[in-house]
Amino acid sequence: VYNLASKEKIDSDIFLFTDQRQVAAELLSGEKGLTLTHELGHFFGLGHEFKQNEAGEPLHPSIMGYSKKALIVTSWDFEAIRDLYGESFGPSTP
Repeated sequence: VYNLASKEKIDSDIFLFTDQRQVAAELLSGEKGLTLTHELGHFFGLGHEFKQNEAGEPLHPSIMGYSKKALIVTSWDFEAIRDLYGESFGPSTP
């Protein structure tokens, strides 16, 4: 849960319901992997991306949209997370 007024993440849960025969690789591939990545975006505080141009294409390709064009986390997604958490968000270098 993200408080838009204070820009503070209040709480977040992700539940994965799997069959015991299902392996981790299955969770990360195909449509399931896209869904998991999208839900992780919500965990980090991202909302859905619905803005489109006149041709009906996303203005900002994002894993948080419903377009099949953004099948990976995009630079737009990373920038949105940086806006929420600050510039220091990302891999650290020793």
